Amino acid sequence: MSAPASALKELLKHRSLGLHFLQRELRNRFVGTGLGLYLSLIHPFLQLGVYTLIFSLVFRAQLAELNGRSFVLFFALGLWPWLMFREGVGKATQSIVNNAALVSKIAFPRELLVYTAVTVPFIIHLIGFVLVLVVLAVFGEPIALRGIPSWLLLLLGWYVCALALGLLFASV
Repeated sequence: MSAPASALKELLKHRSLGLHFLQRELRNRFVGTGLGLYLSLIHPFLQLGVYTLIFSLVFRAQLAELNGRSFVLFFALGLWPWLMFREGVGKATQSIVNNAALVSKIAFPRELLVYTAVTVPFIIHLIGFVLVLVVLAVFGEPIALRGIPSWLLLLLGWYVCALALGLLFASV
């Protein structure tokens, strides 16, 4: 059996542990704060609002490629994937160090910690992105639903790239 196939078999054997790590990470991220999830979603909204004010009102950014569409829509479509990627790679880089006590005491695939660290930001920011699309649609922005499958495919590429970089940086 090849090395990637045996590694995949080992990870599938520990899938319940991976789900437990995922639940633990989600719970720990918001424990102690009543508004934890809301603050995680509000921060990107505020960031989008500030950038929109700066680029739309102060600098009056106009891009010919937008064909008259709003800069807010353009910026939101780029901001959320970047937030997912940046936070995923950042959390993954520290995932093994932050769980040093667990890593030194229990034998399990260490990659699970990295996978969890990348997956949680992608889940949270995907929820935020859907909320942004709903808000933009309510305010009259033209949202092309036929573009969502393409965007999800690109997001999958970002996710795989974040996993790869996270595994590389966590090992260093």
